Amino acid sequence: MEGFRKILSHSGKSILFLDELLAGFLLFAKKNHMRIIKEVSHPLCKITVFFWNGKYLVKVERGLIEQTYKIPETEISGEQDIDKLLGSQFMDKVLIRFEEMENDFIEALEKIDA
Repeated sequence: MEGFRKILSHSGKSILFLDELLAGFLLFAKKNHMRIIKEVSHPLCKITVFFWNGKYLVKVERGLIEQTYKIPETEISGEQDIDKLLGSQFMDKVLIRFEEMENDFIEALEKIDA
């Protein structure tokens, strides 16, 4: 541990102990680390729920297209609310939006080839 007790200095002024700097970084990394909460089974797309920076992120993927929805943790009571969201008419609209996005993407690619 003695190696981490060296003082960082600039122009002769002590700034911070390296172990304090490391502890601060580890605390920051732990608070801001994105983690997977769960994967939701769906026959037409892949759904992954993440938690990061005080928000749930619901990532829905189909082929080359993805949609991500950010939900502040203060807006829902927990993961059960995310399950309700994904089991509702919302997913029907997500799938319709995928079709629109895929058509737009194909159209844009065709313009490149022209």
